[in-house]
Amino acid sequence: MKILVEVISKEISKYVNSCDALLLGLENFSVLNSVTFSLDEIRKIINDYPKIQIFVKMDKNIFNGEIDELRHVLLELNQMSVCGVFFYDLSILQLKQELSLSFDLVWAQTHMVTNYRTCDYYYSQGVNYALLSKEITLDEIIDISKKSSIHTIVEVVSLPSVGYSRRKLVHNYYDDLNENDHKQHPSGRVGKPQDILNACIFLSDPSNDFVNGMNLLVDGGMTKKMIYEETFDFNN
Repeated sequence: MKILVEVISKEISKYVNSCDALLLGLENFSVLNSVTFSLDEIRKIINDYPKIQIFVKMDKNIFNGEIDELRHVLLELNQMSVCGVFFYDLSILQLKQELSLSFDLVWAQTHMVTNYRTCDYYYSQGVNYALLSKEITLDEIIDISKKSSIHTIVEVVSLPSVGYSRRKLVHNYYDDLNENDHKQHPSGRVGKPQDILNACIFLSDPSNDFVNGMNLLVDGGMTKKMIYEETFDFNN
């Protein structure tokens, strides 16, 4: 096991004695970093700390007009001998293949990195690493690590990707509904999460294997009615 630290300060010296590798956000190509580094700064860090592996984070969507600049940047990173690039946009994977670049790629599409089959697909495309989603469980992480050929990276200490609350939001919402909210539904009430679950149970029941396709509306008849009464005050 190796320790990789995502840099949040330009004081690189305070990181190098406590990790095996550094992750640097690239200027103009990284959107979720508190600090980013230019190509010249990354080149200097590689020269100053040759024993530390350097990975570069490029987590923004790439537009057509940026492809030429992206090609130039990837060629520069390849000449620096960076260890790898954390990528979000698939144009980086395509250019890496077209240009026969030597650095490794890390599939880092946040919430989508959740199963070993997709990890194996990217591995077949020349991607050697996957940054696993923060939402999956420890058992799921172990399962992916055992079943996939790809090398997995797991965030141990980081900011949560989603906020959470102790309030039961759906329950609170139901407290604000009035009689008219329920009456306007042909079914006589507002929908509940259980209604969706019941539909899923029906579709997944082996005894219903003769059902091969359908449009199943779970809306209390509101799609047919097409009109919602303005009874809820969203300002209060």
